[in-house]
Order: sequence, then structure tokens, then C-alpha cells
Amino acid sequence: MDKDSCNHPGSTGRARGQWQPVLDAFCVALMFVLLISLLLLDETIDIPHLLLGAPRTPVNWHELTIEMFIVVLVGTIVVTYLVRLFSARMAAERALQASHETLESLVEQRTERLKVINDRLAHLNLVLRTVRNVNQLIIKERDRDRLLQRICDLLVKDRGYCNAWIALFDNKQRAIAMATSGLGASAEPMAERLRRGELTHCAREVLGHGEVIIKDPNTECADCPLASEYSGRTGVSVRLEHEGEVYGLISMSVPPDFAEDEEERSLFREVAGDIALVLHIIEVDELGQRTVEKLHESESMYRNLVSNLTDVVMEIDSEGKFTYVSPQMLDIFGYTPEESVGLDAFSFVHPDDISQCMEAMANTDEVKMFEYRSRHKDGHYVDVSITGKIAPDGCGGTKNISVARDITERKKAEKERTKLEQQLRQQQKLESTGTLAGGVAHEINNPINGIINYAQLIGDRLEETSPLKEYTGEIIKESERVTVIVRNLLAFSRDEKQTHSPAEISDVVENTLSLMRTVLIHDQIAFEVDVPDDLPRVKCRSQQIQQVLMNLLTNARDALNERHPGHSDDKILSVMAREYQRDDRRWLRLTVDDRGAGIPLEIRDRVFDPFFTTKKRDKGTGLGLAISYGIVKDHHGDLTFESEQGSFTRFHLDLPIDNGWSIEGGSESRIVEENGEQP
Repeated sequence: MDKDSCNHPGSTGRARGQWQPVLDAFCVALMFVLLISLLLLDETIDIPHLLLGAPRTPVNWHELTIEMFIVVLVGTIVVTYLVRLFSARMAAERALQASHETLESLVEQRTERLKVINDRLAHLNLVLRTVRNVNQLIIKERDRDRLLQRICDLLVKDRGYCNAWIALFDNKQRAIAMATSGLGASAEPMAERLRRGELTHCAREVLGHGEVIIKDPNTECADCPLASEYSGRTGVSVRLEHEGEVYGLISMSVPPDFAEDEEERSLFREVAGDIALVLHIIEVDELGQRTVEKLHESESMYRNLVSNLTDVVMEIDSEGKFTYVSPQMLDIFGYTPEESVGLDAFSFVHPDDISQCMEAMANTDEVKMFEYRSRHKDGHYVDVSITGKIAPDGCGGTKNISVARDITERKKAEKERTKLEQQLRQQQKLESTGTLAGGVAHEINNPINGIINYAQLIGDRLEETSPLKEYTGEIIKESERVTVIVRNLLAFSRDEKQTHSPAEISDVVENTLSLMRTVLIHDQIAFEVDVPDDLPRVKCRSQQIQQVLMNLLTNARDALNERHPGHSDDKILSVMAREYQRDDRRWLRLTVDDRGAGIPLEIRDRVFDPFFTTKKRDKGTGLGLAISYGIVKDHHGDLTFESEQGSFTRFHLDLPIDNGWSIEGGSESRIVEENGEQP
């Protein structure tokens, strides 16, 4: 059996079937020939006669002719039929053969197509598996460089691409990251070139148009370092783009038929889109991470700032309630932040300042600064400076963000400064007035002495019964009053250098009261003395301090008599002394307190002015407090007062226990400071 018969077992049957009609026709023709021969033989030989001995029958040629004609006719018909049948069968056989050949061709084509389809399915399975692996990688991996490298490895390993590379670019089209697989030594020159911003042909095309297919890399990309790696294959490159943001490109070398496959290219574009998406996600995550880090840094900086501030940072909602306060709330207002949140902010404000605060905090986008008094947790009020503005609260409403500063000490300092400025102006006024008074006193003193002497001479020459005697007495009396005024003016104008020594303040008070006690008792004034015996001695001119105390007691006596002309339980004058510390120095305070009419508010700034008095002409000259103020200042002390009209007046005489004076050889001297100036 030959190869064809091995390959086609039915070929022998088909050959035998092809010649069957010929054999059948030959057999029929042979039968007719035999039949005709038998007829002829029967007529000519007379077979019955020959075989059986029957009588010889004469030959009937006419009948024989008819029989032979019939036999020939029938034979012709049969042969013709058989020939036609043979022709038809041959045609059928040829058609069948043609059909068989066609069928075999179709089977071969179908087989080849089925093989292509199977290869295609296997290819698509590889692609889908690669896409799946890439997607799984995209889901798990958030490190950009590691992600790109693993994607390239997957495309080469799982998909079977010859090589693959991914490059990311900045806004100047310089490579900032690159991953490769299957490129070998050509990868680094390519990376260096892209990092310099020198784009290859495919890179320029894909970044400009989105997708490019390089069919002949050796010709189209002759200047590319990867041209040899792409030789004999097709280069496919797709832009990595998401929502209009171009991140870079992905490129692979593939068999030419792969590059022509639209499904392959579609899946490749899908992979590129997924890569761009994850790059976008990584970028957003990195941005979010940087934002969170900056937020944490900002929050940490804010917390450090707020924690180290001496001011209170407050947030107040539209209903006027605290929603946030910084820890300094405890230091300034006595409330912890937890206690403060939810409290009404205006409940802290002094009743007299509420309208001012509400007006300052209402409906403005401008930064406002104002001051008010705020209640401390223990009940006392502190002076507060507020800087704040209205801001959106993020929920469609508004809130007030403010910074509160405790200015209590500043207010005290301002009051002290104002007081010192007033004292300075008073001192300057006293100095100028003293200069004037000294000049006037010297000019008046001699004429007054002359008037007194002439009045005395006239009085000595008059009879005791003379009515002029009374006039000369009045002249002398009034002149002596003027002399007292002149003496006070001279004392006011001169910086007298009386001797001094350490004095017991209790002795100064007792000596002064000894002169005033009778008068006070006569005026029905009760006096209280609270001067401890253990107070330290004070360096002073005791006569001058006694003069100041005498003046204060006299003014207190006049104030009590003005309010209570007769007896009254409130007709009380108090003298007290205490030691205290101020500016790291020891001080002694002597206080004279009366429950008289008080000093009207409108004249308090003029109390120490020379020649200013509210007393009647015969009761005072207006120099008592001015001289007293000068004496106290010369002792480096302070003379202050507090008063409430219709209730009380309280004068404070503050003296430093050591005023800087020293005693050398029985006479006084001042301690000279290092800079050479006297204190």
C-alpha cells in the first residue's frame, strides 16, 4: 500500500466504483452477443435435432431476422442506457471528486483558521492575564518607580513582548523617571538622553499625537539608541494621559502582526490608561500626603505658637458662645478651655462695656481693636485688649476670631505714667511759681517791714484812748499776716538745706498731734492713731515732715467741720503708718484719712497748684499743699490722695526709708551716684 492509500483508505473503492458502469455495459453487450449467437446457432444447427434427435426444423429466416432485430434493438437500448448511466456516473464521480477536493480544501482552511483562532485566544488570554496582573499591581503598589519597573517586567514576561519601557516627563519634557525590561545595555544611554530633554522620534510623536506605530525602527528611528533592540519588530508607543494630564509614555517592541491587531492595540491603550490613572492616584496621594504633612506642620506650628503666646486665642460663634479658647484662658481669666467652651462670651464683659463690645464685634470684615473690662473667675475684673474680625464658619454662617491680651499691668503703668506726668507738670509748675514767689516775696518783705515799723511808731505815739490806736493795731496785724505769707513764699521758693537725722515716724506724728490735739477736741473731732512703734526710722528733715503732716491734719479738720459743723459719729480723723515694698525698696506710708466732704472731681487736678484753695480768704492762702508737695518730692517721696465726694478723703505720704542722704561730720550731704549726678 502506497502513501496515498495510507493517507486515503477509500481511494481503492473509489477507483473500483469509477469502472463499474463500463464492466456492466461490457457484460450486457457480451450477453447479447451470446444470445444472438445462440439464435443463429439454433436456426442453423438445429440443436434439438442435434442433441435430442428430434426431426430437423427448416430455417425461418424471416422469424430469425425479426428475433435478431428485437435482440439488437433491446441490446442497443440497454447498452445506450448503460452508456448514459456510465456517463452520468462518471460525471457524478467527477463532481464528487471535485466536491471532495473542495471539502478537503475547506477543511484545511478551517483547520488553519481554527489554529489561528486558537492562537488568537491564547494570545488574548495572555493579554487579559497581563492586563489583570497589571491592574492587580496597580491596586497594590503605590511606589511609583517600583510600579513602573514591575509593569515592564510583566509585559515582557507574561505577555511575551520583546522589550518594554516607560518614561515619565516633567513640564519641560525632561525624563524624571524611567523603567525598562529586556533592553539590556541600551537602556542607560536612552535614559540619559531623555533626562537631558533630547526626545527620540517616537517620543516626540507619541507625546504630540497620543499613539505611534514604528514599522521599520532601523529607518524611522535611526538616531534612537534602541533601534537595534527593535530591529525586525514593530515599535508601539502610547501616551500616558489622564484627564488631559500627560505623564509620559509606554513603548514596546512587538511582532508585526500584533501591531496590526486593533484589539491588541486597544488593550495596550487600556493598559496605558490604567497606568496613567494610577500615576494620577499616586500624584494625588503624594499631594495629599504633602498636604497632610504641611497641615501637621502648620498645626504643630499653630499649637506651638498658641501655646507660647501670652494672649488668649478665642473663637466665638454667631450666638456669642465660645467654640474654642487657647490654654492661656486659665492664666488670664481663670477658666480652663474645657470650662470656657459653650459659655456666653458677653457674660465675661463688664456691664458698662457690653454695648461697646457688641458694636465692635458686629457685622464687619475688618480687623477691629478695642478694650474692655472682663470678669475673672474669682470675680475681679481685668483690663483686656481684643483684636478680632468676622470670618466664615464653613457652614454658611459666621464666627468671630479674636486674640485677647491682658493689659491690666499696662493700664496700671499708663495710670502711673499719667500720674508721674502730672507730678512732673506739678513740679515744673511749682518750680516756676516758686521762682516767681521768691522774687515777689523779696520785693514785698522790706515794704511790709516798713509798714509794720511805721504803724508801731504811730501806735506808740497815740494815747491809749485814741480811736486811731485800733487802726494801727489792725495795720500791724494784717502786715504780720502778709509777713507770714511772705515767709511761706520764701520757704516755697528756697531749697532749704536743713539738717536732718533718722527719725521715728511715731515721734513725728505725736509731736504734730500734740499741737493739734486741743483744737481737734474743741471741734469735737475723734481722732484715731495707728502707728506701730516698731516701724523703721526714716532719713528725713523731721520739722519739714511735721509741717507736711500739720498741713494735712489742718485740711482734714477743715473738711470735717465743713461737713459736720457740730458733733457727729462720722466726724473721725485717722492717722496710720505702714511699711511696704515697692521697686525692691522699703517704703513707709503715712496716711491721713477724714470722713469729710471729699474733693470735687473737677478740681482734683489743681489740688497741688500754688495759691489754689477752696477755703475762705481768712482760712488759707493756697500754698499749704503746694509747699507740702515740694517738701515730699525733695525727700524723694510721693504725696498722693484718693477721694470720694461726700464720703472721704485719704492723703498718702510715701517716704523711702533710705532716701539716699548721708550724714558726714554733723552736716547733711547727698550720696553721689556713679554717673556723678545726685539722686
